Amino acid sequence: MLTQGNFDELDKSQMTAYTGIVEKELEKVCEEVIELLDLTTTVVRDLESTGDDRKEDLVFYLKTSGDYHRYLSEFMPNAEHSSKAEKFYQDATEIAKESLPETHPTRLGLALNFSVCCYEILDKKEYACEIAKTATLA
Repeated sequence: MLTQGNFDELDKSQMTAYTGIVEKELEKVCEEVIELLDLTTTVVRDLESTGDDRKEDLVFYLKTSGDYHRYLSEFMPNAEHSSKAEKFYQDATEIAKESLPETHPTRLGLALNFSVCCYEILDKKEYACEIAKTATLA
């Protein structure tokens, strides 16, 4: 029943309990990934300080950190997760604009995900549209 996505037979209390279990698992996984991304981002920044150019890697890890904070914001709405998502996306965008061409897949993916975050999580719909529109303009 549950493995097939059929929840019609569950009463409200069962559904609430099941949702709680899934959300706790999802929160744990997201927090683990965020911790790994924090460590990886630190390593990449340290490599850059030695002259090793890792801008593409850094943009990707910052974007992905923003993604996971956005995922947490979707089912645990609070200002901390949404503001962290926005900060990671903004940091990644600044670096991407300086170091990646407009047509680079990582830069385009960043623009898409940042605009989704602005539209759905941060309720900045006009800014979301601006990000999406300017992503492909040279």
